[in-house]
Amino acid sequence: MRRALALALLAGLAVSGCRREAAGPPPERWLPADASAALVVPELGQAARQLGAVYRTVVSVPAAAGLAEAYGSVKAQLGFDPFEPRGLEEAGLDPAGAAALSWSRGRPPVAVLPVADLGRFDGTARRL
Repeated sequence: MRRALALALLAGLAVSGCRREAAGPPPERWLPADASAALVVPELGQAARQLGAVYRTVVSVPAAAGLAEAYGSVKAQLGFDPFEPRGLEEAGLDPAGAAALSWSRGRPPVAVLPVADLGRFDGTARRL
C-alpha cells in the first residue's frame, strides 16, 4: 500500500513537472544582443495579476481618477483585459508562458509572446 502511494506521488510530481517545462528556447533568446533596453517576464499571467493589483491601488487615489477612464478605453480597444490571465487566454496568449520586449535605437521594438492559440492570437493581432 505504501509503495503504491509513493509511486502515485512520484507520478504526480513528474506530471506536474512536465507541465511546467518550456516548449522552446527562453524568450530572451530572440531579442537582439545590442538592444538598448529589455524586459523579460517569466510568467505573463502572474505579471498581469500583479500589474492589475498595482492598477487597482493607484486608481483608488482621487488624483488618479482619469486613469480608470483611460484604462477602460484601452481594454475596449484591445478587446480583452490585459491585467487578467483569462483576458490573456481570450487573446490567444499563454498566461503560464514567458514574454520579452526590447527596444533599440533606430529599430522597431521586438516583442516575444507566448502564443497558446494561434487562431485567437491572429484574430487579436488583426483587430489591433
